Amino acid sequence: MVAGVLCNYATKLKFFFNVDDGLDVFALHGIGGYAGNVMTGLFAADYVAAMDGVTVIAGGWIQHNWIQLGYQLAGATAYVLMVYLSNCRIMAYSFTVSYIILYIMDLIPFLRLRVDERAELEGLDASQMGEFAFEALTEKEANWSLADIVGEAHDDGHGGIVSK
Repeated sequence: MVAGVLCNYATKLKFFFNVDDGLDVFALHGIGGYAGNVMTGLFAADYVAAMDGVTVIAGGWIQHNWIQLGYQLAGATAYVLMVYLSNCRIMAYSFTVSYIILYIMDLIPFLRLRVDERAELEGLDASQMGEFAFEALTEKEANWSLADIVGEAHDDGHGGIVSK
């Protein structure tokens, strides 16, 4: 339950740090994994591990194996640092290769990375797929037309559209 509550609150971190994490991967897997690892140091039980008939452990904090919590904290923190450092190399490679591929794609006629302004205003769900991904629209949203949206927006001078 503790990990679930932490994950739920961690989903708000993307707004605080202004990060695009639409599937809440960091909140669920990063924070949830770290919390689960630490909770293992607290609640590990020798009788649960012994159910396979082979494994013998000393248990966790609750069974007075105090050092296990330290091992779990050290392991989780070391893993986070290792993933961060290895991800820096992976991110550099991915960025470089993706940039090259996208640059070549952008040179091909009729194959652009962005849709036109009208499609952006209409919404990519409607303009590209002909349907809305989110059915739960408010009454006002359901009755919007492209003319209403265009009437409420203006160019910000940098190629973007800003709502009034």
